[in-house]
Amino acid sequence: MDLQNERRKSNKSHSPHRKGNTTHVLLYIPNIIDRCAAALCYFVSFALDELDGNLARYLGQTSEFGMLLDILIDEASVTALCHVLATLYPVYILAFQMFSILDFCGQWSVYHFAARFRNNDYKHQDNWLTKIYFNSYVPNLFWVYGNHVFLLALYLGHGDPGPTVPIAGWQVGLWNLLAYLSAPWAVSRLCIMLVTLFDRMYRLALMQHRSSSQGGGDVNGHLTRMTNGMNGAHIQRLHANDD
Repeated sequence: MDLQNERRKSNKSHSPHRKGNTTHVLLYIPNIIDRCAAALCYFVSFALDELDGNLARYLGQTSEFGMLLDILIDEASVTALCHVLATLYPVYILAFQMFSILDFCGQWSVYHFAARFRNNDYKHQDNWLTKIYFNSYVPNLFWVYGNHVFLLALYLGHGDPGPTVPIAGWQVGLWNLLAYLSAPWAVSRLCIMLVTLFDRMYRLALMQHRSSSQGGGDVNGHLTRMTNGMNGAHIQRLHANDD
């Protein structure tokens, strides 16, 4: 009996649910370490996203494979994080699903259209808004990295507002602050992706309609010639640069 009583006392003393332990499970030290490690990996991933493109251009090692790999890794990271956020914030599960879908579809429409009709030059845009997004370096940085910071701040801020930052006499959690500051850039970028998707699909449908009304034939070749005709001077400059 004495031995059994000692074992019961020992089990109670080592129980994580013993009386007096009011720490939230999300704030357990091992869970914090795992979450911070995941956040660090995501941060390093999108930080290197800017470096690899510049390095490829500097070394003259640009390729369609590298461009596609870069897009796939970036979109896979965003999609995976959106799925995690959907489980952390189940009330907003539809919002995160739409976020990842529109982000992926918008990016895909840009590079698909550029690959088929514009000699892989995705920076040549007809819409004024997408021209700013793809050709203005500083606004593009705010949109792209604001999007990443927004998602990452929501992930880190779940159950933990982060280190406090004094602002105008108020103590604000760092993760909450970053989420609020980056939200306008993330949301506006998503709107740009939506505009881009509709614009690319509309132009593709319009060219398809014109091709059909002119007798069909080699539709793909005809679409390419039409697009080259719309942007002839630009395509000539691209070929001149290649030579």
